[in-house]
Amino acid sequence: TSVTAPKAELGTMPTPREIQDQVRHGATVEEIASSAGVSPDDVAKFAYPVITERAHIADQAREALVRVGPDHIPLESAVLARVMPRAVDPRLIRWDAWRVEGANWTIVAAYPANQGERTATFTYNSTDKSISASDEQARWMLEIGETATPTAPQTTTVESARPRPHVVPSAPAQPPTAPAEQPQGSGPN
Repeated sequence: TSVTAPKAELGTMPTPREIQDQVRHGATVEEIASSAGVSPDDVAKFAYPVITERAHIADQAREALVRVGPDHIPLESAVLARVMPRAVDPRLIRWDAWRVEGANWTIVAAYPANQGERTATFTYNSTDKSISASDEQARWMLEIGETATPTAPQTTTVESARPRPHVVPSAPAQPPTAPAEQPQGSGPN
């Protein structure tokens, strides 16, 4: 079952509570503003606290321990172990979270792949800090050994396609080995 956030009438500014409820359930500032017929700036000032909450929950989930074989490791480590051998830059992994119901949150790790962007979807319980795989891609992330990457394109419905993971960029797992060269005259003076 999916939770649908209430929608404001067209041309009517949603209340701060309505805005925050929609953002908490995955809507973007642009989507809310567009459906209400108002400026994104008017919506953004009320959305910020919930966007911060979503980032915090995504960070908690990244640190939550998952079982991979006999070991318990952070979710982010499990994801990195799967995507880095496929030449995915860890800085390009995007994490997002949105509330499903109660203490349950959907966690998405999105990353570039040869076939386009892939997403692994997990369910995170913020009370007991448990993580479970919600789709084939997420199950693959939690396996051990060399198994084939899921090849079937994930089917997306309107509900599963709407929140796109864009809220929380992943911090680099390791610092770059060599600093990028700056063109002459572009550094600080």
